[in-house]
Amino acid sequence: MAKPHDGKPVRTPRQSKPSIDFTCDVCANPARASFLAALEAGATIDEIAGGSGLAPGVLQRHFTECIPQIPDHGGDVSAASDAELAALIVHSEELYCASVLSNNLSAASSSLTVRLRALAERERRTELRDERKAMIEGASPLDRSTWGEALHKFMAAYIDGCLSRVREESIE
Repeated sequence: MAKPHDGKPVRTPRQSKPSIDFTCDVCANPARASFLAALEAGATIDEIAGGSGLAPGVLQRHFTECIPQIPDHGGDVSAASDAELAALIVHSEELYCASVLSNNLSAASSSLTVRLRALAERERRTELRDERKAMIEGASPLDRSTWGEALHKFMAAYIDGCLSRVREESIE
């Protein structure tokens, strides 16, 4: 993150909003990853507060404002998977910060590895979506001359697959 002369962090256009709010007592706590793990395991906020010494209101604010929630995608598997991947990216950053705060460099290194792999997967998915979109962009289902080579290959493989299944069913 860039720092101007006054030393305050400044986001550049390529950087996303930092997910760590060090004015939050939970974000600044080295055990914050364990608080989230306890919540995800079914512990109540009061139980986590009792074990951590933090006020329930502080934990509630942290879990509602600092930790993004995965929305229900109504059966859209692709959107749900993308949301889970985004949550993995956030959780890996959470784990990294907690590991650094507790001086556990091995865990910090592992969480960075997970984060980099998740970011690479997000980029791969974006590229695949762009390729698929480009494949059908401008193509008319009624005019094969508007199809690109990739769409021709896809359609040929799709039709061959359909015909082979029809042949198999007619033999049985």
